[in-house]
Amino acid sequence: MNSIRKLVPLGIASTVVVVVAAFVVAPATALAHWTPQPEPTQVGTASFVLALPAPSAACVAARQAIGSARAADRIEDLNENAANDATEDQTEKADLKVLWTNLASACWGAAVTKPAAVSPPSSGCIAARTALQNALIAEKAHEAAEANSGTEHTAADWQEDQADFAAFKPLWQAAASACGFSFTHW
Repeated sequence: MNSIRKLVPLGIASTVVVVVAAFVVAPATALAHWTPQPEPTQVGTASFVLALPAPSAACVAARQAIGSARAADRIEDLNENAANDATEDQTEKADLKVLWTNLASACWGAAVTKPAAVSPPSSGCIAARTALQNALIAEKAHEAAEANSGTEHTAADWQEDQADFAAFKPLWQAAASACGFSFTHW
């Protein structure tokens, strides 16, 4: 009986060790085989591929011309000195611009053109925009004051806001007509 009493604490300790080891090892073994899996593909799903037309011979030649010019420029840049570098780089840039224009016309059928310069706004447009902007700034300050005083979102405030919006309409229309844009709806 004396020997069994000595084994009981040893049995309990060994059981605790095994249980703790099982808890330590269990997450590692449970997660060891887990990997994110892609969703299975469904049978009968259609995949669409956009088939672009083959480029024309002129387009391919224009692409090759740009590639050849760039390769030749890299080799030439390694061997040139700094004295004639600036003027030569400008010439190379102009030559590449011509090649890119040729590529655009050969591949996309349109020549590359610069957009027309935008004329500065007229003095009437600037005056109308300034008047509108000043009115909007004053209204923003007025709305902030109403929010701070607690009179915002009342029935009287709603009527006042409608009157303010009606007062903005002529300012919008003046800016639109002076600056050449409209607010027509379809």
